[in-house]
Amino acid sequence: MLSEIQKQAKQILDKANGILIALENKLGTTGMIVHADCDDEAINWADLSFVECEYFINDEGQDGFRLLIEELSPNCYKFPTWLKGQLEDKGLKVAEIVCEW
Repeated sequence: MLSEIQKQAKQILDKANGILIALENKLGTTGMIVHADCDDEAINWADLSFVECEYFINDEGQDGFRLLIEELSPNCYKFPTWLKGQLEDKGLKVAEIVCEW
């Protein structure tokens, strides 16, 4: 049986990947680049996906969910910021998006 936090994490992960899929279906890869204004960022569009969502609490008592997206350079800023805004527009509490190859 999943805990409430596990259910929330799964919902966030599913919706995050849903945003990527819907955007690619609507705009195609080229359109995604233009739409998110990230043509200067290193992104492997073919394999881009969210692979993990974790709940955290830091030493100051702040908590939230952290998403891990693969095939996006850790130096990217614009696309993850845009994605975070999309998630927040859907009412999802995401504190951070971590990028890795």
